[in-house]
Formats: sequence, C-alpha cells, structure tokens
Amino acid sequence: MKKAFYMMAAAAIALSSCSSEETTDVAKSSNITFRSAVGFNTRGIEMTNEVGYKMTKMTVSAFDESGAEFFKNYVFNESNGEFTSSEHPSWPNHGSLNFVAYSHSGGEWTGADPVLKKDGATIDAFEPKSAIGEQLDVVFAQGTGNKTDNEAGGLLLNFDHILSQIKIVAKHSSDTYTYKIKGIRIASVGGSAKYEYKFGETNKHNWTAPAATNVVYKKEFDQPIDLSKDTPVDLTNKCNAGDKKGGAMLIPQTLSVWNGSDVAKNTSVRDNNLSLKAL
Repeated sequence: MKKAFYMMAAAAIALSSCSSEETTDVAKSSNITFRSAVGFNTRGIEMTNEVGYKMTKMTVSAFDESGAEFFKNYVFNESNGEFTSSEHPSWPNHGSLNFVAYSHSGGEWTGADPVLKKDGATIDAFEPKSAIGEQLDVVFAQGTGNKTDNEAGGLLLNFDHILSQIKIVAKHSSDTYTYKIKGIRIASVGGSAKYEYKFGETNKHNWTAPAATNVVYKKEFDQPIDLSKDTPVDLTNKCNAGDKKGGAMLIPQTLSVWNGSDVAKNTSVRDNNLSLKAL
C-alpha cells in the first residue's frame, strides 16, 4: 500500500541568526586583497566548498580613522582562493582602516542593496526569494587593520550568518507502507524585515519584527521523493540543484508550534503562525 502526502515541518521553530563563521585574511601585498584562511564551515548553501557553493565574491567598504570613506562597495572576486578587486586599493602608509563587508550565495543580489557604514550596515525591506532552492545565505563581517601589522601577516575577517536556516527531514519506520513526499511547505511566516548590523554592540545583528506573517515558501517535486525506512531524508536538499546541501533561508523570527494533532485529508489546519496541509 502506498500513501502520498504533503509534508511541512512545523516543529518548535524559534528562528535566530547563526554564529557560524568564515574567516578571510588580507593577503601579503601592498594592494588590499582577501584570501581564505580556513575551510568554510557554514551550514548554508553559501560557502560549503565540498558539496555546495563557495564564496566567489564579497562587497567591501573601508573607512579611515576619521570615519571618512576610503573606498565604497568595491567588489572582490575570488580566483584560486584569493579575492582581488579591479580597483586595486592599497594600504595607506599611515593610520588604520575599518572594513565592513558582506557576501551572499547564488546569483545577483535582488531587492534593496545593503548600505555599508563605518559602524555597520543596514538592509531595508530584505526579502528572501520565494523559491526555497534560490534563497540566499547572507553573511556580514567587520575588521580593522593597517599596513604595518597586516600587509605581510594578513587581517582576519570573521563572517557571521544573518539568516536562519530551516531544515526539513523525514523518515518512516513502517514495515507495511511505502511513503512518498510530494512537496514541502513553510507557511505563515514573515517575508520582509529591516536588518541592522552594529558590530560594536553586544547584539550586533538586529531585525525588526516582520509586519505580516502571511508568506508561504513551498516546493513541489517533479517526482515524489521516496522515504527510506529509519534513514532520514533531507527534503530541503532536494530543493537545490544537484541536491546541494542547504536549506530554506528565513528572516529570524519567533513562531508558534504546531500542536501535532492529526489532519484530515485535503484539509488545512492553522496554529497561530504555522499551517499544515495534507493531500
């Protein structure tokens, strides 16, 4: 006997930004360049070198000791592990520079561009893409360096994730039934909010509460996914091209828990901020 149903993860989801980091350094050159210092350890689709996307570029602004812009929104592209800019910025002979940077996965940035400032950054009305497999992992960093200390040895920049990753994993334990997953859905969540990065504060990543929680992210698979007995299947990976590791990237927010009650076929149930539909 076979059953097909539409599954949504509605466990106790308390979304918060992640503290995972990637580390880069300013290379040994009079030009300011960036290089990977360690393997990226992100849990998102952004920078997983082995099976996902790696960081291919970053956008950086620099500020001098007075707070004045030294350069603005220079794009540094990766080649053989080194990030360089076609603008070829150089270290000043005296004084230090304050760098603020961001990077993201996928294609071109859509929506409001991040505004990089001497004390952090802001994004007005950030919106994840509607397709789960196209949602970007976004990271920010700040660091201070000077020519004397960092031209030869390098300046470390630790990138923080600012989004929450949702993973939907399913398995079964039946010796009688075969289960197939037709699709996944994350419903009744906030889809737009303002972000503010204040690297000098204890809580350096801040989001305004989404004004509305009526957004639905879903994926219907071209072919139903067979569940394995007692072996979890990561359904969010199935949303990505080539099953690359990753997950839904949502704005950090607090949601209520689905109470776990049974749902009749072809009906919908809503529990505060979460909904479930069984087909």
